[in-house]
Amino acid sequence: MQAHKTGLKPTCREVHRLVSEGLDRKLSVVERIRMRLHLVVCDACTRFNGQMSLLRRAMHSFPPLDGEGGEGGAAEVKYKPHKPRGPK
Repeated sequence: MQAHKTGLKPTCREVHRLVSEGLDRKLSVVERIRMRLHLVVCDACTRFNGQMSLLRRAMHSFPPLDGEGGEGGAAEVKYKPHKPRGPK
């Protein structure tokens, strides 16, 4: 597809950006229409949109961490790297 920031035919890259941004904020009417027009004709972006929706639903199904919850920011998760095992 032709790359046009203001045209009705957004690129797959722009649709991926809109799908991601749509998880964080409400898209404008024009953004939603452009995205939906693209999703009608692009199977790959339609699958990507479905995968992002699935991830969002899965993350919302997790209970809040102890001492964390409600609004006000994401819970901080400590990452502890594993130690690689040597040869047996």
